[in-house]
Amino acid sequence: MVVRIAFLILLFAGLTGTAVGGELNSCLGCHGRAVLTHTFVDDSSIALTDCVACHRGNAATRRKDLAHFRLIEGRYCWYRFADSAVVKQATMKVNLFACRRCHRQAKQGNALAVDLDHLYGRRSISELDDALTQPAYYMPDFQFSREDRDLVILALLAGGVDQDVAEQQDVSIVHFEEADAEPRPFEKHCGSCHRVLTAHAGGLGQATVAPNLSGLLTPFYPQNFKEQQAWDADGLSRWIKNPRQIRPLSPMPPLNLDDQQIRELIDNSWPVSQGEPH
Repeated sequence: MVVRIAFLILLFAGLTGTAVGGELNSCLGCHGRAVLTHTFVDDSSIALTDCVACHRGNAATRRKDLAHFRLIEGRYCWYRFADSAVVKQATMKVNLFACRRCHRQAKQGNALAVDLDHLYGRRSISELDDALTQPAYYMPDFQFSREDRDLVILALLAGGVDQDVAEQQDVSIVHFEEADAEPRPFEKHCGSCHRVLTAHAGGLGQATVAPNLSGLLTPFYPQNFKEQQAWDADGLSRWIKNPRQIRPLSPMPPLNLDDQQIRELIDNSWPVSQGEPH
């Protein structure tokens, strides 16, 4: 009889949760067997039974909807292992797509749009995925593959996991899609093909037939001026005067602007004091 009672107690504990460090860990009630397969965390400082440390959620409740709130699926949990090959691959994707031309990510980048380090704990995986598949108006549509999206999301989690909540601030830049009464130089000369985000004037330009020029003169824009060189004001001035002198097959025609107009265009669209780079 005593043996049967002991067995029932153990069975009930397995179904409802396990106390770890004096606190309820309801995860182990359903996922106890799965935890035993986590051999890759053996050498990690993360406790094997600290499910929330990697998967987020709420281990203090037995209600599935609350326990799985903003849950991080297993394939994303490599974000807690910064030296892993998967995280390094994810970082390479962020660099490839030049996300930091507009965003701060892993404490680096331009402050032209939302700080991606602040999304950890505030957004679910599905919300992050939706933001990549349905980009905001002035965000380039990268046409991410499923693999690319998974790696970018993993990088966002890795960049935000150790953020100090006290350091986080709400976004203070507001971008209006309505054109100004008096068009800015970018709108006049570039906006029919390009878009750009600026800290002082918000989003400019209406078209996407040519590259997004946000953060163009910063270290975070792709180095594709000429022979993998970074863009600077002098190179951009030369490009505006005659793109085909730099790239003979460029579809962009020369702009009929004098030196003063070019300087005004550059200073107004990519001012040095626009809060970038960081």
